[in-house]
Amino acid sequence: MSTFGISCPSLVAVFEERHRVLEKVQRRATKLVKGLKNRPYPERLALLHTLSLVKRQLRDVIQVYRIMRGIDQVNMEHFFQLDHGGGHDLRGHRFKVEDQRSRLQL
Repeated sequence: MSTFGISCPSLVAVFEERHRVLEKVQRRATKLVKGLKNRPYPERLALLHTLSLVKRQLRDVIQVYRIMRGIDQVNMEHFFQLDHGGGHDLRGHRFKVEDQRSRLQL
């Protein structure tokens, strides 16, 4: 099993490449802030009070877990919709987050 929770090697490669590209963009963007160009990346992140892409994704996964389990008293429907099976097997899981694609409203 990979870092992304996917067991298909070809999909893992796609996710790893996208992750690498996004992290590279963040590295370049932090260099654009005045006075941070020559500092190491972790120091730039600390000075900007931000997290790396991996840590932000982990924080988001933890937050979704807390909302779904009712630990945080937040209305779930404001953030995502749940698919409660819909005629297919969830393999032991009670909840599946429904994939919502953003669409342009023209």
